[in-house]
Amino acid sequence: MGSACRYYLANPSSDYSLAGGGAVRERRTAPAGRLLQTAAQPSMEITMASLTAASRDWLAQHHQAVLITLRADGSAQSSNVLTAFEGDVFRVSVTAGRAKTRNLARDPRAVVHVLGGNFWGYASVACSARLGTVSTAAGDQAGQDLLQLFNDISEQPHPNPQEFFDVQVAEQRLLLSLTAESISGSGWTD
Repeated sequence: MGSACRYYLANPSSDYSLAGGGAVRERRTAPAGRLLQTAAQPSMEITMASLTAASRDWLAQHHQAVLITLRADGSAQSSNVLTAFEGDVFRVSVTAGRAKTRNLARDPRAVVHVLGGNFWGYASVACSARLGTVSTAAGDQAGQDLLQLFNDISEQPHPNPQEFFDVQVAEQRLLLSLTAESISGSGWTD
């Protein structure tokens, strides 16, 4: 199994905050919405497990996700994304100038929160990110990688690859690869 993480969310409206596992704990000073590491308390542990065959299959079948990155001030930034998952890697198309791209260039830690078919089916996957190169010429390797991602998510070939390549260059798109390190959530079975 993976390592245990202990965090709580600072609540600016009270002197107490809910901690992982529902335990109430005296609030430490922190800006609203920031995650603070707490002292080791077994009642507050959230276990992050390794990926299993069942969780990998489930992730490969679900393409809608929320990508969570860290801003320079440590606060969370989230973006809805479409993703393809294979092996241990999520692939996402991003643009060079967006907040998520800048955040990951500075700090490669991310969470991919994959949405299931219902509210109770989800997976939060801790990842390490790697940014590819920006597509600068129609049909270059970056563009080819992005076309493959499009085809994998849509499960059919793009009807006009040349038009697709032109758009990738115009939007300064690149491939983001996120290597899964641990998972928590529900919706798949072993």
